[in-house]
Amino acid sequence: MSQVKQREGLTYAASFDRHVAPAGDAGASLTAVVHTLTGHTNAVSCVSCSPLDEGLAVSAGEDRCLKVWDLTRGYSSRSLPCTKMPTALCLSSDGCTLVTGHLDGTLCLWDLRQSRAGSQPLAEVRDHSQAILCLSPTPHADRLLTASKDNQLRLWDFRQLGTLQVLKAPHFTIGHIGSMGRGKCHAEMSADARFVAAGAADGQVFVWDLQAAPGSAAAVSQLKRHKEAAVAAGWSGNCCQLVTADKAGGVAFWNCQDV
Repeated sequence: MSQVKQREGLTYAASFDRHVAPAGDAGASLTAVVHTLTGHTNAVSCVSCSPLDEGLAVSAGEDRCLKVWDLTRGYSSRSLPCTKMPTALCLSSDGCTLVTGHLDGTLCLWDLRQSRAGSQPLAEVRDHSQAILCLSPTPHADRLLTASKDNQLRLWDFRQLGTLQVLKAPHFTIGHIGSMGRGKCHAEMSADARFVAAGAADGQVFVWDLQAAPGSAAAVSQLKRHKEAAVAAGWSGNCCQLVTADKAGGVAFWNCQDV
């Protein structure tokens, strides 16, 4: 399994066996699969659900194809070919714009209202020098967070098609799982848009305070608990807690005063 997303009581799992599987969620128990969505001819690397339309999801696979899914009927409504290997994707808050990240560090912008089979992306930008490992939505409707194997995170504006801020730190090597081409991690911005957290290969968790003066001691905090590479970070809705996970399956919980 390469990625899991949740929305409106359903869990969407992207799998290396070329399937996307939405399953119902009743309380704490995962119930039967609602649909098994077939169509990719190679491993499915990532999936994103529309924030507004519960019947729409998009997936990307190692067949270099994007598929738009009609979840109410359980089939692909269209396919969009990629010339570059997709490694991550993220839908905008209105569900109309899709951003894909690629193995060579490229970001591509797609308009789902206009894209049809055989369409090309609206724009293509290469801000990162190595593979995109994560694309994460932010509280700002026109911005997303990117994380790359080049050990940088970027706050990217997909309306201006440019980087607003680069996040990096001395001795920060991004933590991820998977081999080259299948590398994954999860970095995240807090709901109040103040903090960004990402895991490091040495087990530390780096937290950037976007309100602190750049270069100051308060701009970056380093949290130490994991013994294996930290590969995922997520904030609580009230921004009071941070949860992180490492490559060995260990999970750590942090309070705001730890940051």
